[in-house]
Amino acid sequence: MDYQKLYDDEMAGRGHARSAASTPVSLVTIFSGIIVIYAREFVVVDLWAAVWFFTALAFAAALLLKAVYELVRSLHGYEYERIPTPEELRAYEIELRRYYAETSEDPGLADAELREWMNDRYAEAAERNARNNLEKSGRLFLCTKAIIYCLVGLALALPPFLTSYWRTPTPIDMVEIHELREILTEFADVRRAQDPEDAAGPIRAPGVSAPEADTTEERGVQGRQRDP
Repeated sequence: MDYQKLYDDEMAGRGHARSAASTPVSLVTIFSGIIVIYAREFVVVDLWAAVWFFTALAFAAALLLKAVYELVRSLHGYEYERIPTPEELRAYEIELRRYYAETSEDPGLADAELREWMNDRYAEAAERNARNNLEKSGRLFLCTKAIIYCLVGLALALPPFLTSYWRTPTPIDMVEIHELREILTEFADVRRAQDPEDAAGPIRAPGVSAPEADTTEERGVQGRQRDP
């Protein structure tokens, strides 16, 4: 059996597992934003709709937390085993050949033992790395499953959310006038600049000249004097 190929395959599987986690990361980010929008924009207009909405939203949030937990567990906490470095392998080979040169008449035994020792290292590393990749794949599967159920919860929360959005009255913009005294003072200054003689009189409605206003006031006085 080619133990080196098994080792290489498991090390390649490590990179594949990291690449496979990119899609769950994107979905978790998107669903987190949707949950925040749901919770911030929802307005209670009906009790049963609110119960339905918050139940579905809590279900989606719980599954999203489950997905985040499994996603983190699939990316962290694993130690992959590697074979000895080339320098270590060379040092072991030299020591092994020296030993058989001193103790045996057949130097070829060193090559056989070296191959056996290398197969043992490849097999041990491949076994441990395979268990890591298997567990990571299982965590990613649970993460994907939780994301799907989270999507179901968000879909269930959508009808009451839309009902709340449509039934919420549109706020009326209110216009308030502040510091009316300053506004009137500025208006008087403008009149004084345009007509200094008329500025001393009372403020009249636009379009009414001074003589017409005085005649109107005299008529009012005469009418009051004729009354018994």
